[in-house]
Amino acid sequence: KELVKLDEFVYDDFEENGKLRFFFGQSNAQAIDCFIEGRVIGCNAPVAKDGKNKISITALNSRGKSSSMQFTVHVQFTPNTIPVFSHLPDATVKAGSGALKRFIDLSFYVRDSETPLKELRFGLGQSNSALVACYIEYFEEKPFITCQAPAANTSGSTLVTVKVMDQDGTEASSEFTVTVEPLANYA
Repeated sequence: KELVKLDEFVYDDFEENGKLRFFFGQSNAQAIDCFIEGRVIGCNAPVAKDGKNKISITALNSRGKSSSMQFTVHVQFTPNTIPVFSHLPDATVKAGSGALKRFIDLSFYVRDSETPLKELRFGLGQSNSALVACYIEYFEEKPFITCQAPAANTSGSTLVTVKVMDQDGTEASSEFTVTVEPLANYA
């Protein structure tokens, strides 16, 4: 990554900048490795730890006159954390009843330190989608779980697993059960 364009900071009133020679030094390339390429100072991506690297630049003109400057590049590394997924509530519904529309608002159950909610990716799987099919639905930029209406003469349960993935690919999941109860027979 380009850090400093030397022509913006170094000049010689008696010589063209293109004729200046530069000498480069650094104190801690293990924190962040910096380099000089042409007339630009750049740094590679830092390693996964905090630290600092003191950079020294010396400009030398054709008459042997020099000038030096120093600056420090500070690295503060924050590791990616796994999204936090709270326990999702189970649901019970009567066979033949209506859909469970947006009955779980995932924004109340999912947190990630580095990734905003609208940038998290969600997925859903379930053990018995023939009984009642559930899916992720977005409403006003928030993720919800909706389950279709179960058929009239069904009963049983389905285990629903919801996964969330952050921008760095770390995942978390939570499960809940949807139970379909048969309609009571009235004779």
